[in-house]
Amino acid sequence: MALIEVTKAYYSNRTVGYNRLYAAMGANCKVDKIVRIWHESRARTEQIVGFENGEQYKVTAVQHLKDDNNLSVTDLTLERIEELYEKHAVDS
Repeated sequence: MALIEVTKAYYSNRTVGYNRLYAAMGANCKVDKIVRIWHESRARTEQIVGFENGEQYKVTAVQHLKDDNNLSVTDLTLERIEELYEKHAVDS
């Protein structure tokens, strides 16, 4: 199965807190990474996120928030996947 690129985004890594970690364990999920991007209304659970180092993650939670400056951002909770997908860029 191949992935189709929806968007590219700058991101910042977030800290995985104990509350989120234990909540995920209780729901039989795994939280490997949390990233914050500028607001992205197309973000959905079950989508795949690829990083510049080749790692790929499944989105397990999407949170639309306001940051400390009242700017709209989206936090993505990610679970690392082992079987990587092929990626195809969409021409702009």
